[in-house]
Amino acid sequence: MTINRGKLPLNSILSHSRLGWQRPIFLDLLFKRNALRESHWNPLAQSRADAMALPFCLNDNSVITTSQIKGDLQDIQARCGSVSLVIVDYVQLIEPMRRERGENRVQEIDSILKQLRAIAKQFNCAVLGLAQLKREVDSRSEKRPTKADFRESGGFEQEAAVMLGLYREDYYDKETTQKGIFEVSVLKSRFSSETTVNKIV
Repeated sequence: MTINRGKLPLNSILSHSRLGWQRPIFLDLLFKRNALRESHWNPLAQSRADAMALPFCLNDNSVITTSQIKGDLQDIQARCGSVSLVIVDYVQLIEPMRRERGENRVQEIDSILKQLRAIAKQFNCAVLGLAQLKREVDSRSEKRPTKADFRESGGFEQEAAVMLGLYREDYYDKETTQKGIFEVSVLKSRFSSETTVNKIV
């Protein structure tokens, strides 16, 4: 298993870059002919330099288990002393360490979530797991995600300390007046009450 340290994908660099330090360089500029201007390159280069200086490791293997995640973290801990944050993109892509006879995918995800929670305790770090939602969200009138929309498992609600739902009105309605507004809803929190935060992007 290869861990690439200090390497950030170009799309991540772009999403953190600034045009004249005033507005983001949106990813679609990269794919439009003659869209990037000379004035874009200095902030883009600075963002890349800033990203390369960050102490992080990236594992981009297509197949991974919680046991492999744990092994990677032990290696990082031995080299760096501590681990602060683990990001899993996304939870439903993690493979079970072994498949039990008669166990379905819901039970596998429940077990994986328990293992991720154990990893957070063992390494005293935060584990942020992205999750796929049920397809039914797109077919209903109210598309803001709820706790029940997390695909394949009720274990998310049971194991997670915090559950966040992400929503953009202009993704579904191109004529909305809420263009550029990104909602983050706290669906569950053991530390605070449920609420919604709007961010202009």
